[in-house]
Amino acid sequence: MIKKHLSPIKLLIIIVLLFIIPSPIMAQILEVDSPGEIAANQDAEIIYNEGVVKLIQDNDMHAALNKFSEAVKLKPELDKAWYNIAYIQYKREEYALAENNFSQAIKINPAGIYYFGRGLCRFNTNNIDLAEADFIQAINVDPKLSMAHYYLGACYFLNNNFEKAIESYTSAIAIDNNFAFAYNDRGIACFKLKKYAEAIKDFSRAAELKSDLPFIFNNLGAAQMMANQQAAARINLDIISSNLANAGIASINNIAILKSDKGETDTAIIYLQKCINKNPEYIPALINLGIAKYRNKDYKGAVSCFSETIKIDPDNAIAYLNRGIAKEMARDPKGSCEDWKKAAALGIQIANEYVKNQCK
Repeated sequence: MIKKHLSPIKLLIIIVLLFIIPSPIMAQILEVDSPGEIAANQDAEIIYNEGVVKLIQDNDMHAALNKFSEAVKLKPELDKAWYNIAYIQYKREEYALAENNFSQAIKINPAGIYYFGRGLCRFNTNNIDLAEADFIQAINVDPKLSMAHYYLGACYFLNNNFEKAIESYTSAIAIDNNFAFAYNDRGIACFKLKKYAEAIKDFSRAAELKSDLPFIFNNLGAAQMMANQQAAARINLDIISSNLANAGIASINNIAILKSDKGETDTAIIYLQKCINKNPEYIPALINLGIAKYRNKDYKGAVSCFSETIKIDPDNAIAYLNRGIAKEMARDPKGSCEDWKKAAALGIQIANEYVKNQCK
């Protein structure tokens, strides 16, 4: 039987950035009726404004929270004070308390920004469906709230509805043409749909707007790699490699792939080892390290990397497929066929071809 050359499957990483928080609401003009209400409401407004000063000018959240809490005791229907109480709690990651107080503000005044704030609390506690409903309601009330469109896109993205995510990110960009994170995340959704040309366009725009964020250059380089624009990818990933000490492991992983594909496997191995030193259980680096060692004809070393991946993730189909390829080159045909059968059982279709063509 003539055995064809087999190539391991590498793992390219796109970095996702979400999470932008709202701003506190400034003082508004109050409408009152009776003299008694005027006095109480004026006191509440004065105290509220003192809280705004503490929050905005002094950055003293504790003092601001006390002021806002005092204001709602004097005037319980002061919705903006409830909102800013919730805002401070959100900033402190007290999401349950913040959600309750955003809800209190909504009962008094169903403003779009209040629904948006509550949606953020739910989003950050992984209540994605409830968050989605809040962002939709925020948009219904205030269609120009770009952040609500953006986070609605994030909800769709997390539910793997990439087409709808693109629609929402596009709506956010239509409101704010300089919304770098919306371009980045729309690019990621396009990448997921293998629309690499569109992803490159979005990442390029994001990089123009936020040239100080290395992860955007990582994403641009990754999309260019998938579009076989290796020279362009090298330029963007070199921006990250020039400051490797501060680069994230996903970026280092992608730089290593480029180095390995270029034939610089020794350099790729050094980079991938840096990833693993930062996180010994970082599966993409373990798999790509195995591929780099495979390309260096260190087949036993490659098998070891893929085996380590399987220890961490026993159902990693790519690791079984690649280990089977490495075992074949290490003259372990029985072991390679066992791994390919396992990969096939886990849903890798090409593994069935390997079993058919490579195994007796």
